[in-house]
Amino acid sequence: MTKKRVHEIAKEQGLSSKELLEKLKAAGVEAKAAASSVEEAVALKALENSGPHGLTEIMYAYSSATGNNGSAFAGLSANVPYWNATLGIAMLLGRFAYVVPVLAMAGAIAAKPKLAPTAGTLPTHGPLFIGLLIGVILIMGGLQFFPSQALGPIVEHFQVLNAIAGR
Repeated sequence: MTKKRVHEIAKEQGLSSKELLEKLKAAGVEAKAAASSVEEAVALKALENSGPHGLTEIMYAYSSATGNNGSAFAGLSANVPYWNATLGIAMLLGRFAYVVPVLAMAGAIAAKPKLAPTAGTLPTHGPLFIGLLIGVILIMGGLQFFPSQALGPIVEHFQVLNAIAGR
């Protein structure tokens, strides 16, 4: 393997030395200054997750961690202290933090007195209520997650089209 100085690799990649040092640190690579020597392949591995695909990898890792799966894309080097800590916090919050407010709402609803139905009461035992409930859940879930999850692949698609048109 060839060793290069951080500032040389940064210049080749069109980055400042400081930006490359930050990316190397996030990837768990020891480099203290622009004059530090690092393996070129190791340094370029830290850059593998940049751009729109990197956004998709990070969004998937966090949504997967909170959704009881805990997987990540192969390009995301998630076994470094930063990712371990933040994904662990995301797992904790995503799995348990919502339970307390939901139980508080359930307790508040259970404590209310039962009232007689009136003309403005929506019955909760019919197909209309079930359809509206499922519709609201799907629409809210889609509006919360689809735009950010789809952003990376959409931008990558336009980058490929731009590269093809530029030939």
